[in-house]
Amino acid sequence: ENNFQVELFWVKWLSKTQKLLHLIKSISNKSLAKKFEKKLNQFKPDIIWFHSVSRVLWPEVIKKWVNFPATTIMTYHDLGYFAPFAEKIYDLDDIPGNFTLKVFLKKNPKKPFCYPYVIFKFLKLKKLRQQLQKVDYHTTPSEFMKEIVIKHNFASKDKIQVLPNFI
Repeated sequence: ENNFQVELFWVKWLSKTQKLLHLIKSISNKSLAKKFEKKLNQFKPDIIWFHSVSRVLWPEVIKKWVNFPATTIMTYHDLGYFAPFAEKIYDLDDIPGNFTLKVFLKKNPKKPFCYPYVIFKFLKLKKLRQQLQKVDYHTTPSEFMKEIVIKHNFASKDKIQVLPNFI
């Protein structure tokens, strides 16, 4: 209506096996990062707003985003940035308190085949966190999530805003 143009950059829906393989591959996913950089250079956006980064895109793609001359916004709408298995969080105590590999490994559901996944996810989150600290604005759907984002050093208090979730 107001002559705004929006472009989406996304990866197709992945099966559980594909997600595991993608997780391992995407620690340094140069090919997806190049595709994203090409999209940025073609589109030349004024604002880049990201969400669901922890599931698919990860650090190499984000590196292209935070170095692009546009206002950058990151939205956290799930707990996948703070725990190895976000779907297993039922209580505040289920969110790892310290962002260390040892704490992450303790959150593994005691299945040996999950250890590589937990290690890769921790390494990617650590790298991702470094990139996301360069973002201009961070948003969360609640005060609860805001405190988690700050506690895990993804954003400083002055860069984060709550956009209340209507649900």
